[in-house]
Formats: sequence, structure tokens, C-alpha cells
Amino acid sequence: MDQSNSLLRILKFFLMIFFTIQIKKIIQKYPVDFEKIIFGFWLIIFSIVLVDVVFEITFGFNTLGFESGYYPVRIASFFGDELVVGAYFLGFGLFYIGKMSHLLKQHNKLLISIILIVIFVSLLIGERSNFIKFFIGSSILLFFVTNINFKKAVLILGLFLLTFFALLNFNEQIKYKYKSQFLAADVGGINDLLKSSLYIAHYDAAYKIFQEYPVFGIGIKNFRSESRKDKYRNDKLLKTNSRGSTHPHQIHFEILSETGLFGYISFVILIVVSLSISIKNYFKQRNIYQLSSIVFIITFIIPFLPSGSFFSTFTAALFWINYAIMMGYNKN
Repeated sequence: MDQSNSLLRILKFFLMIFFTIQIKKIIQKYPVDFEKIIFGFWLIIFSIVLVDVVFEITFGFNTLGFESGYYPVRIASFFGDELVVGAYFLGFGLFYIGKMSHLLKQHNKLLISIILIVIFVSLLIGERSNFIKFFIGSSILLFFVTNINFKKAVLILGLFLLTFFALLNFNEQIKYKYKSQFLAADVGGINDLLKSSLYIAHYDAAYKIFQEYPVFGIGIKNFRSESRKDKYRNDKLLKTNSRGSTHPHQIHFEILSETGLFGYISFVILIVVSLSISIKNYFKQRNIYQLSSIVFIITFIIPFLPSGSFFSTFTAALFWINYAIMMGYNKN
């Protein structure tokens, strides 16, 4: 294993702790200005991306001419070849809903409509895991930011799901991404489905690496080389030859395989303690931006759903921005 790969990532972790502390100081000292300037700016940027995504869904290319040529069932937007706009939606969409709830306090029906539109656009982006997480997160916020009772909220979300299932039969791209790929004709059951999944091949390799290095793992950023070794081959899985990747595509398997029980237990303690403190503080302060970040962190750590690399620049940035804001609103 190459421990030099891990050094910069470890240093980045301490940098993010410093970043969190500084964000907390800013929020505590300038709460009104922070919400007006930062969340106002993010509202504008997210709105531009939202319009651009709708444009690409409609015309097949975005406003700058980008298109996801090698994977046409997913949207590229301004990210070009990096198909991460679904992750961007998850990272900033909940803040967008929070900001819109402030701007539309007296327009409940309009706010509900906007939330449903954003959820629907997230669906059309074509990133299944990020859509599921965003749907869960947005549904939670729907209960808190709108003047709607439980029965009506369930009815609205139920109608949305019915529309989704209808689209599975009438929209070919959505049908391919959410139905045909998932329930392929040659899949005979759940066991065959799992055996044919590329993600399962990644998970299997990551778990085997964890078994090999249970205490401290293989080292951050070393999955890419370790996973390709023959000893992690599993001939029961159809995609075992493709098990090698830059990361296992699931945060729990990534942390277990690269940092072992030491890193994983430390991460779990960090998240559990942070969420506990933040949730208690939310019910005292009722700050919608803190709730948005709490919901993001909860959806981010959902097990088994595929995810970006926790130790990458983009995914880590989304996590630490939300984590810093979640912690920043906690009163000392």
C-alpha cells in the first residue's frame, strides 16, 4: 500500500475541521448577513443550474452546448463530462428549498409547487441514488417548511410517485434508467440482480479489503490499486473483472476498506454526536438552514445506496459545506 496517497487526504480532513470552526464563528457573529448573502447567492446559482438542466432535458444539450454524450440518459449541465449535477442538486437543493420557504412564507401553494418541480427535475437528471436521497430529503422538508398537514403531504407525495410510475411506461429515457436497467430481461430474481450489479462487485471487493486490513484499512486513496488484485476476485459476481475503481461507490464500504474499524468508528461517533447536538439545537432555534443541512447529512450516510467518494474533492466539499452549516448554528 502507498501511504503517501493518504497524507494529503488526512491533512485535508484537519483543514475541513478548521473550515467548520471558521464557518461557525461567522454564522454566530453575522447570522443575518450570512443568510442573506450566502444563501441568497446559492439561490441564484441553483436557479441558473435548474433552468439549464430543464433546457438540456428539453433540447438534449445545455445552454453552453454541453451534453452527456457517452451516457445520454443522464444530464451534464454545466459540469460537462463530469456527470455530477444530481449530486449538486442534493448538496444545494435543500438549501434552495429552505431559502424559498423564507421568500414565499405567504405563498404556500407556490412553495409546494416549486418543491415538487425541483424533485421532478432531480428525477429527470437520471442519477438514481441521488434522486432517491433528494426525494427523501425534500419530502422531510415539505413537512417543515409548508403549512400542510400530514395527510395532505402524503397525498401530494403519493400523487408524485404515481406520476413517476406512469412515466416509467411513457418516457423511454426514464424507463431505461429506472426500470429497464434495474429490471433487465435477463435477470431472474434478486440474487441474479445482485450478481450482475457493478456496484455489488465494488462493495464485495471493499468488504474483502476490510477483512484483510480490519484495523486501519488499506489507506485512503489506495482502493484503486488494491481492489484490482486477484485475491479479491469473486467469480460468483458477473462484474468481478470490473471491481477495480477509484473508490467503492458507497461511503460506508469506502471508509471501512480504506480506514478500517478505527476510521469507521471515529466517523460514526462524529456523525452521531454531531447530529444529536444539531437536532436538539434545531428544535430550540427552528433555523431552516440548519434543518436543511441536517437532512442532507442524514441522506448522505444512507447505507448501500451508491455514492461518490467521501475522500474526493467534489463529494467531500458538499459534505463539509453542509456539515459546517449544521454545526455552525449550534449555540455554545
